[in-house]
Amino acid sequence: MAAPSRSGSPPFAPKVCSTCRTRKKRCDKALPCCGYCAEKGLQCQYQEQRFLGLDLVPRPSLSETSSTVETTVCREVQRIISFTGQQYLDEISVRYFQSIHWYLPIISRQRFHAHLLSFGSDPRADFSVLLLSMCMLTYDPDPDRQDGRHVDSSTLYLATKLLFSQAQTIGRPSLNLIQAGILIAVYEYARGDRDLGFVSMGVCARMAYAAGLKQPTSLPSMNNDVYPDEEDGSTWWGICMCERIALCDVSLVNQPLLSMMPKEVNAFSCRESESVLSTPSNVYQDGFRQAMRATYLLDELLEVLKAPESSTKQRHLDDLDKSIQVFLTMTMQRFPMASGVYCGGISIAIRGLFLLHRQVLDRAKAPSGEIDCPKEAYLNSRAALDTVTKIVSDIATARQQLSPDRMDAYPPTYAYLVRAALKYIHDHCQPLSPGSWLWEAEKRLQLSRDLLRRRWE
Repeated sequence: MAAPSRSGSPPFAPKVCSTCRTRKKRCDKALPCCGYCAEKGLQCQYQEQRFLGLDLVPRPSLSETSSTVETTVCREVQRIISFTGQQYLDEISVRYFQSIHWYLPIISRQRFHAHLLSFGSDPRADFSVLLLSMCMLTYDPDPDRQDGRHVDSSTLYLATKLLFSQAQTIGRPSLNLIQAGILIAVYEYARGDRDLGFVSMGVCARMAYAAGLKQPTSLPSMNNDVYPDEEDGSTWWGICMCERIALCDVSLVNQPLLSMMPKEVNAFSCRESESVLSTPSNVYQDGFRQAMRATYLLDELLEVLKAPESSTKQRHLDDLDKSIQVFLTMTMQRFPMASGVYCGGISIAIRGLFLLHRQVLDRAKAPSGEIDCPKEAYLNSRAALDTVTKIVSDIATARQQLSPDRMDAYPPTYAYLVRAALKYIHDHCQPLSPGSWLWEAEKRLQLSRDLLRRRWE
């Protein structure tokens, strides 16, 4: 099928011809014959690209029994995964635990691999959907596959969502199914479906209550893996963190949260702060602990922002501003070479600062004079937003130097930080002087935004 072309220009094929693919050389993709084949007098053949659409999406039957549904879901998951080009299920595990697990360590690697070994002989719908969710979240389509088959991300998402709903009909919510729901919600948030991701995370919270998951009584442990007896707590932490992150970007920000932060945990007590020095074996869990501390600060900020305007509210906001900035500074100073691991906590803190200080600038621009915004507060907010914009710009530079397989190790929150930084530059920093740091930052952030769109959208 020819690619769209301008009027009067020759049509082009969407992929290279078989001859150029074999010789691994550049192909101009001209139709009906590419330049190389025309010059050499060779037969030029283009392989028709097959997009797997609704034929990939499972069609559940209402007459199936629970045991039949288990087997059907397991079989459908295996069939769908085969279309993604991953020959071994271990490939999904490796890609997931080397990327998403860095900032969202909610799944026990030990328990997951035990289930994976018996995946074929012991079909379980909940684990099958979890595996498919991990596949979906780490899947990066390759349009140049040799067999010409191509599964687009939207179709894979639709299939995953339908099988998730089908697995929910079997019985009581399980840990595997809740974790699958969290990954689906993270995917929705990452691709820009903010409201849908927030709703999906709320469903996970309801499922966790219904399943009787034990709520944590302390911050995540410093072990180098999530042990099976810690998975309930880690899953709850993941729900609390993701739901509050998503609330920052939904259309209606005053919606209630369905998950509750454990009140008995004092995240900043001496007992919680005194932990062994992080090593490569436990740095992931230490990063998760930092993300939970940032989540407590964000949770408090969201509560204060909902309160009516008053001098008490302003004092609380000032105190939170100082707390978040201190947290951000200390976290960035600790293990600078492990910024990817700590980026979860860093991203949450920066998101909170954008949320806090943008409302100061927005009030200052409001035509009504009812709300007084002192000049000092305005200048402080400008300085804070300049600082976090520069941090996001620096992260953008670091990301562009990463190999593609490391890109997913950064949390999807980063995409929203890029948008928030660009919005600040466009709304409050114009005109930009060519060569200034803001001018350079805008270029880097726009490039990063485009890369993120290609990855997720």
